[in-house]
Amino acid sequence: MLLQAPPVAGAMEFMSEGRAVSVPGPVLDLAFLDDQRLLALTEDALALYRLEDGTPTLEARLELSGARLSVRAPAGVLRASEAESACWLITNGRPHSFLVAVEGRRLAPRLEADAVPWPGSAVGLRYRAGTNQLVLGESLFLAIREDGLALAEDGRLASFGRSEAQGRRVGTALARLGALIVASSARPPGATDSLELVRVDGELSELLAETRVEGSIGALAARNRRRGALVVAAIQSGDGGTRLVSYAVRPRP
Repeated sequence: MLLQAPPVAGAMEFMSEGRAVSVPGPVLDLAFLDDQRLLALTEDALALYRLEDGTPTLEARLELSGARLSVRAPAGVLRASEAESACWLITNGRPHSFLVAVEGRRLAPRLEADAVPWPGSAVGLRYRAGTNQLVLGESLFLAIREDGLALAEDGRLASFGRSEAQGRRVGTALARLGALIVASSARPPGATDSLELVRVDGELSELLAETRVEGSIGALAARNRRRGALVVAAIQSGDGGTRLVSYAVRPRP
């Protein structure tokens, strides 16, 4: 059983940075390509944004090819490589995964495959047909990151290929920020969502910061930069609109 330590008062805080930008959505996943560029995946397209002082500006958009599959809950995963200036992507609404190269301000499709190549797996990452469940090895997840961070079927933090015990219940949007985890809340649909910064150490879980948002968080990306930590959230409002919102993560004065 996971023991939850009391929240650390005044430890860290999320501070809005830049201007929120409306985007075609809902956004299924976000991933930093480097300090200045962000990839956003929707059901039908991959988009490349440049971040200037936290404000995203669209640079390129690529429509996904292939027939659409019928799914109840759309979902997707990005695996970005800064060194190769490319990313793999997969959604549960398409029969194949895609490798896309980033060429300046252009997104160029390169390959299609049955699954996304994944560290520690010989068969790669794919979706269980017709569901939002990710299949990796013999395990099923609701979300997963290349660094081993994952979300189990019951909504609890898990890991693939690692030994640490996590277990805190969070939402399906999550990212690692160094030794910390950024995640959406585990509140039920329709409730006010929040952005959480969590430290997990063995059987202890510590909530370091939390901020409420107007809408539900569909995807998150986080990165430590020379100018400090930055988190970008794709937030869907009740009217179906989606916006990208940037937050700096700072020690509270």
